[in-house]
Amino acid sequence: MLSSTMLYIYCLIILFFPISSFSQKAKEMNGVKLETYKNFEKNWKLVTVRFRKDTGELRFTYANDLAYKSLKKGLTDYPDGSVFAKIGFKTQEDSAFPSSAVPSGARRYQYMIKNKNKYASTDGWGFALFDSEGH
Repeated sequence: MLSSTMLYIYCLIILFFPISSFSQKAKEMNGVKLETYKNFEKNWKLVTVRFRKDTGELRFTYANDLAYKSLKKGLTDYPDGSVFAKIGFKTQEDSAFPSSAVPSGARRYQYMIKNKNKYASTDGWGFALFDSEGH
């Protein structure tokens, strides 16, 4: 079972670069297709933004309605159908503010999908990771 800390870290798995810009020939991972969650960043709730010093990546994490309602209630047992999605962006120096960095292109898209039967071996969570090209 995932600890709440581990779940929080995974949830920090996101946006400004629409998925619709991806090729329609996106690959599949663990039964998850990138196109299934097309435009999630426009329809889901932004739940957190984090900067990874080790990768220089700015990550935006979103939750669908089911996941968001559970998150707001402080639940740790998310119902099937809950989905978290993250977009990791490369960053570059902000020319207007040299001590800051700004997003400069998506590096990765990550998904975390709750389905207790389909993903029983991973505590009911399915994971998928796609690069900026959708592979």
